[in-house]
Amino acid sequence: MDGAGDLEQETIGKHEDRLLLDAARRRFGLKSDNALALKLGVSRNLISQVRSGAWGLGPRQRIKLLDWLPFIPNLNLEEALQIHNVIDVVHAVCLSKRPSALLPVCDHQENVLLDLCREAFDVPSDNQLAEYLGLSQSTIAMIRTKRLKAGLMTRLRIVSRVSNDAQFVSVERALSSTDYLIELLEQPALTQSLQRRFAAAAESSSQLSQYLSSQPAP
Repeated sequence: MDGAGDLEQETIGKHEDRLLLDAARRRFGLKSDNALALKLGVSRNLISQVRSGAWGLGPRQRIKLLDWLPFIPNLNLEEALQIHNVIDVVHAVCLSKRPSALLPVCDHQENVLLDLCREAFDVPSDNQLAEYLGLSQSTIAMIRTKRLKAGLMTRLRIVSRVSNDAQFVSVERALSSTDYLIELLEQPALTQSLQRRFAAAAESSSQLSQYLSSQPAP
């Protein structure tokens, strides 16, 4: 789990998220907020705070809702976006460009990820990396100095840029737009043709890499 200091756990569209709770309960047949809290793995108090408009559902809970649909069949987003899996994916991009590319020797995973991203995206500085990813320079600086973890939204944005896959752009949108996530929850179940399109034959830490490698080159 993302630890303390991850600014990405702040609220997203908190005043509309009570409607998101209702949409989730309808879609998954949950009869109470208690049942939804249990399924999301959060406290009943947090759901009460969301219901009152004091808090919003964070990226992790939104990812769980997408996985339950499932938004990308046979790909568990919550697992795939764990930092070690994202590192593997970005490292694979570096290897495709430079076969001798080694994992950077750094004191923590976030710095390994940042260094790999700079090579994968051909940006020479952290400031340029921040601009490329659409993040503030202070966010990258805080990640670099261990004051902030590379949270779920940051990792998702990296995968989205690496893959150039419209599905991950849509995931970004679902995590930042309550209206869009409600729209997804209210859509009929995914068709078999869509499931076949995004089928991936993998589990565990290589799941995301195998999924991305199955997609056409950008």
